[in-house]
Amino acid sequence: MEKTKFTDYNAGDIILGKKSKHIYSATETYIVYTLKSDPHMLHYTYSDSIISPLSLISAKVVEIDSTISRLYSKKRYVGLKAKAYIECFEGKPQNGLDILNQIKSLADKDFNHQIKITYLLWTLALILFNTAVCLFLYYTKDQVDYGPFYQYYIIATFGSFGGFLSTINKINKLDFKEEDSKVLLIFLAISRIFLSMLASIVIYVLIKSNILLGILNNVENVYVFYIFSVAAGFSETFIPDILKRIQKSAINEN
Repeated sequence: MEKTKFTDYNAGDIILGKKSKHIYSATETYIVYTLKSDPHMLHYTYSDSIISPLSLISAKVVEIDSTISRLYSKKRYVGLKAKAYIECFEGKPQNGLDILNQIKSLADKDFNHQIKITYLLWTLALILFNTAVCLFLYYTKDQVDYGPFYQYYIIATFGSFGGFLSTINKINKLDFKEEDSKVLLIFLAISRIFLSMLASIVIYVLIKSNILLGILNNVENVYVFYIFSVAAGFSETFIPDILKRIQKSAINEN
């Protein structure tokens, strides 16, 4: 049953035909609340005695909502926004704007952390996939002749380990933008791991071809190659540096 005064409402009451969940403030002239059906969306109603109380902060609210809508966890922002609304209803729009600016800064940081975690999770997913394929190849190699593919894939997988370690090490230095799409994020994660896998295969081929570190070509301990694969995957400059060294060596020989 609808009530005649805002101050009569309690959490769980029906407000404008919908069941409320939480009431942040209820005075003679306004009420700020959330609905049970959508607890992350802030609602408000005010009397005619207040003229456009939120007009001065409406643009900032739209900007903040755009960022918050992309966050996985939105719960804590509802209460913070409610404080800003209440300041405006109380005739202190500048205080409300200051609170919204703080919310925007906090939301930007949360979004940046979220996008980095998403990036790491996608790279980790690729690592787990490679590991699963390696285990499958290992336990079926006696029944199926995989030829050189088996060793190349093992080498590439160790390279992807190095790429993942590099990603963890440099994650805070990576620069992501709010407008970056999820598809772009996934593509970047796949590209980083793919390049680390490619780098490990390149270093393996160079060693086996006696072009680089030929002394290792006759080493029977395969873990030596795995270590080099991790190193190649970890360092983004590992392969370019080696190629420059080979080029320099070839020039000196000529």
